Amino acid sequence: MNGTSLPKLGLVEFEGTACPVCGYIGCHSSYCPNNRGDVCHVCGMGADAPGFVRADAAPGDDNFGKPIPCPECYAPKMARLARDNGQLDGELLVNTFDNFHTTDTNRAAYNAAREFADNPTGWLTLYPDYGGGKSHLCAAIANQLGKKCRYFNTPDLTSSLKDFDKTEKIISDISRTPVIILDELDKAHVSSWTREQLQRIFDHRYRNAATIGLVIATNIAPEQFDGPLQFIGERMRDDRFKCVEVRGNNRGFVSKLRSKMQR
Repeated sequence: MNGTSLPKLGLVEFEGTACPVCGYIGCHSSYCPNNRGDVCHVCGMGADAPGFVRADAAPGDDNFGKPIPCPECYAPKMARLARDNGQLDGELLVNTFDNFHTTDTNRAAYNAAREFADNPTGWLTLYPDYGGGKSHLCAAIANQLGKKCRYFNTPDLTSSLKDFDKTEKIISDISRTPVIILDELDKAHVSSWTREQLQRIFDHRYRNAATIGLVIATNIAPEQFDGPLQFIGERMRDDRFKCVEVRGNNRGFVSKLRSKMQR
C-alpha cells in the first residue's frame, strides 16, 4: 500500500512500504524526520537535527557530491542548540588562551585559568573588574575542554530554570557534565525557586569537587554576595578552591579581535 500523504502536518504514514528517509518498513519512529511535523522543506531533517544537502557542483568539481550545511535550517538550528545546551556564541567562540592579552594585573588570573583547564577539578572564581577579561578566560577554558565543559551566562540559566517542565532535565544534564562555567553570576535574578535549583547545582559541585569542576565569573568579590546568593559566596572562599582577582582592562584587545572577526 502506498504511503498516504497528510499535507496539513507534512507527515507520511507507512503501511508495509519502506520509509524513503530511514528505509524501515512501517516506519513510525519519532526519531525519523518523516514522522515529524517540523521537517525542513529543503533537507527534510527534523527540528533538533541541523541538516545537510549535497553541493550543487558538476562532476569533476572538488565539491561534487559533498555535503554542505542546509541553507534553510542549519544556522538557526545550531544557534538554538548552542543556546539550549549552554554553549558559546559570538566572539566567545574564538576566545582562547593564545589570543588573551596578558598584563601584570591579569596574569595571575590567566595562569589560574590555564592551570584549571589542564586539571579541571575543584572551583575557580574570577572577579571583579568589568572588562578585565573574565569572560574571555571562561571561554578559553570552555574552548580547550570542548564537550567536557558547558558554559552558561547565569542570568540565561536562571531564566531557563523558571520553566518547571525543563528544570529537571537542565539539572540532570548539568550534573552529568564534568565542568560547568557560570559567567555573570552576580547579575542573575534569583527567586526562591531558582535559588533552590542553584543550590542543587552548587551542592553537587561542592560535594564532588575532587572529580568535577566549576568556574565562576563575577563582577563582585565573593564576600559581597548576600541574600539568596550568600551561600555561594561562602563556598567560593573554601580553602580548597581558588579565588583570583582580574584587574585591568582587556576591552581594547577585545575590540581589535572583534574587528578581525568582522573582516
